[in-house]
Amino acid sequence: MNALYVDAHCHLSSDPWTLNHDHVDIKDTIDDVLQNETSSESKLLLNIMSTSHLDHVLLKKCNAFFNKHSYKIGIGIHPWYSYMYTFDRNITKLDHYLSILSFDYNEVAKLLNVQVNETGKIEKFIQQLVNKTYQSYPDVYCIDDLYPNDVFFNYDFIGEVGLDFAANVKKIADITSLNEIKVNKDHQVKILQFFLNKLTSNLSNLKFISIHSVKASQATFDVIKHTDETLQQRNVKANIVLHSYTGTIEQFNQQYLKLKNINSFISLSTFINCKMPLTKKQRKLISSLDTKHMLIETDVPITTNRMGFKFKENLENTLNVIRNYKKITFEDLRNEINKNYAGIMD
Repeated sequence: MNALYVDAHCHLSSDPWTLNHDHVDIKDTIDDVLQNETSSESKLLLNIMSTSHLDHVLLKKCNAFFNKHSYKIGIGIHPWYSYMYTFDRNITKLDHYLSILSFDYNEVAKLLNVQVNETGKIEKFIQQLVNKTYQSYPDVYCIDDLYPNDVFFNYDFIGEVGLDFAANVKKIADITSLNEIKVNKDHQVKILQFFLNKLTSNLSNLKFISIHSVKASQATFDVIKHTDETLQQRNVKANIVLHSYTGTIEQFNQQYLKLKNINSFISLSTFINCKMPLTKKQRKLISSLDTKHMLIETDVPITTNRMGFKFKENLENTLNVIRNYKKITFEDLRNEINKNYAGIMD
């Protein structure tokens, strides 16, 4: 028996700047991982996320879109890197960053030794700081130039995309010596909506969308619900995967399962929602979630340097955590989850 283990969400690298484009053949890396994890008893299937245009450039350079044996590739912009993109082709780099960055007024007020309600002084400092440092920030790209419609035909799904209202822009925070700098919520929503629009326009080859959501549960659902309404108008359906979902089972049941033209799945991993020891909320989620809405993932880069890490072994661990809360055998659980994935990719 050749058992299949489907990793619904993994990555090329830990961040898009870590790979040396001149010396890394990412296609060889993917094939090596798959070869090392394949045996006469079992095999691995990877769903590899993109997090920025840098991933796309690398995949294209290495011809990773061809001869995809046992892997699928997603296209996306992770919310952590959404600050690099604009919808205004004519905007200056300075104006872009002034418009999309969000600073913590409490942190700046403490730095200036002023009251937080002295917004004039705080905003003047922020503008001067950005003016002084913006040239060292990452370059800015027009999203329509990097992601025209024809690019999407190279991909199997959309991911990783989403909203993260907790994450700080570390690259810019390090330059400014501030701790709390975020991408504003409106800009993140626009980036997510851009990819959802691409999904609804390319359902024949884009089989699902993998969604990241941190401290943004309602905003994420609002955008998804709007997409569901669009799909209803077109009388077509789509699939979404809530990657490493950290919400409650009640939220999932009352929101996502009531969408009419979107099939919703939760992806479980030992690094997030199946991490031991489980919290009360995690136990309730796993025990109450119907297996027909489950997928499993590693959320690990294929270039991982974690000592002794094995993708199949990690997926087995996740299955065992789930199985402890279900009246089902290991094999039946794995087969049920594989059936979910096959239905999505059909």
